[in-house]
Amino acid sequence: AGQVMFESFTINDLNWLALLFQTGYLTIRDYDPETGLYTLGYPNREVKDTMQQHLLAAFRETTKTDSLPILVKIKTALEQGDLERLIELINILFSTIPHQIFQEKQEAFFHAILHLSFSGIGLFVQSEVSTAKGRVDTIVHTRDCIYVMEFKLDGSAQSALQQIREKRYGRPFLDQGKEVIALGVNFSSVERAVAEWEVVPYLSLLGLLE
Repeated sequence: AGQVMFESFTINDLNWLALLFQTGYLTIRDYDPETGLYTLGYPNREVKDTMQQHLLAAFRETTKTDSLPILVKIKTALEQGDLERLIELINILFSTIPHQIFQEKQEAFFHAILHLSFSGIGLFVQSEVSTAKGRVDTIVHTRDCIYVMEFKLDGSAQSALQQIREKRYGRPFLDQGKEVIALGVNFSSVERAVAEWEVVPYLSLLGLLE
């Protein structure tokens, strides 16, 4: 009789992409027969939201259920247009991330945390969105508004708004029947919090910073 040989391996040898596919967190969305490449994606919104919540919990070194209440409050603040409350919640969120895993002076870390926070509660979020003149950090869609967000690290909120204006980041969203809002946020790598922020209706921004 033939023998089947198994190689010994450790948990570190596992391919995370294959693991997510085999456990159902990812499914095949498309296949290109010419290249033999598969495109993977989330099977549905529920799985996507759950995955985002797990990732955020991993960053915060806590459980998914501990992260969910603050995410719900973030969604409520955005839906109500209460950006002062949103910034307050963002600061609370960052204050709970252990200092030993806080990647100081890495702007991408701030982006990742915010993307997971917005996406993990069912909001339609687009990050690093390419436009004709550049790439905007984050677009968040709510029922009534589209928020065009630009983030700076140890810079200024004004420079973030200036970039939104100069690059015309809000232009592709003006015909969607929602108010377009420009939000410039500056993070402090020392304080690990929002140092300053400014919000302006996008159409007003085009005239304010002439």
